[in-house]
Order: sequence, then C-alpha cells, then structure tokens
Amino acid sequence: MSIINMLPLEFLLIDRLQTELGDLASVFSSAEVSQYVDVTEKCPAVFIQPGESTVTDHSDGGTFIAERQAWDIIVCVRQVRKTNGLSANYESAGQLMGAVHTALSGWRPPAHAPMRYSGRQQYVPQSGWVEFVMQFETVWSPPQ
Repeated sequence: MSIINMLPLEFLLIDRLQTELGDLASVFSSAEVSQYVDVTEKCPAVFIQPGESTVTDHSDGGTFIAERQAWDIIVCVRQVRKTNGLSANYESAGQLMGAVHTALSGWRPPAHAPMRYSGRQQYVPQSGWVEFVMQFETVWSPPQ
C-alpha cells in the first residue's frame, strides 16, 4: 500500500504566497506559530492552515478520488494603538488581504481545481496583533 500526502497544498500555498507577496509579509505554516514567543515579531504575517474537507467523488472500489478542501489563510498585523477603533488595523490588514486574494483567487495548483475565495471569519484581536482569517476552497484529486 502506498501512502499519499493528504495535505500537499500546504507547501504549494506557502511557496505561492512567498513569491507573490514578497516583502509585504512573512509566510508560514500555522504549525510553526507555536515556536514563536511573540507573534508580533513576525507581523505582518500570513499563516496557512488546513480547514475542513468533504469527499466529493468515489471510485467504484470505494476509495475517494476527489476532495473539496477548505484552507484558512490567516493574515496577522500588529495592533496599532491610539486609533479610533480598529481603522488603522483594518487598513493594513485590508491591503494585505487584497494581495492574498489577488495571489490565490483563480490560481490552479497541480492536481487541484482553481482556488476560490469563499469568505472570511470575524477578526480576532490578540494581545499585540489582530488576525483576519480568509477562507479559500479547491478540489483535490489525489494520485490513483
């Protein structure tokens, strides 16, 4: 029995965003976040995290041949103090989110359908930074 990587898109997403965003932000796997004592040192940053998935097609033998995958792209910016509400935070995050959207929407990684932006969650203020979770979807067809 051969073993396949069920999350091959993570590395492709990191490479794509590092290339497209350049110096706008650091790009990491969410698995790396726990290594940092202070996330603000990495801000502005973009973290990649696998989300939910649903099998959308099976072969006659019962194995899956297509999976709809959700990916969370977490945009983190330093919290700007002395502002009216979060407007300064929104501005910096909004520009970075726009760059992420441009880099990923319609991009077709190998063995995947084109990436599709599917929305975002409510922002999450942390101690010193603010997170904005963007959600993208694709369909993956694993090697048979």
